[in-house]
Amino acid sequence: MRLLPHAWCLDVIFSEDDSRIRKDHAPQNMTILKRLALNLLRQDNSKSSLKMKRYQAGLNNHFLLHILSNSGIF
Repeated sequence: MRLLPHAWCLDVIFSEDDSRIRKDHAPQNMTILKRLALNLLRQDNSKSSLKMKRYQAGLNNHFLLHILSNSGIF
């Protein structure tokens, strides 16, 4: 089975294949949120990998605000 680039990124960055979210609409809702987060991380021009950007955003509130402010959300 060949994965689409977007699906591959979701699996690698968010470990989507290992997700235990299976009830009701939760899987679809989480996929939407993960795609939103992935697109926000892609808009950042730093040279870090997407996985590292996600990690940094989780640890550093200033970096998270930088990611969100570049997107136009805030």
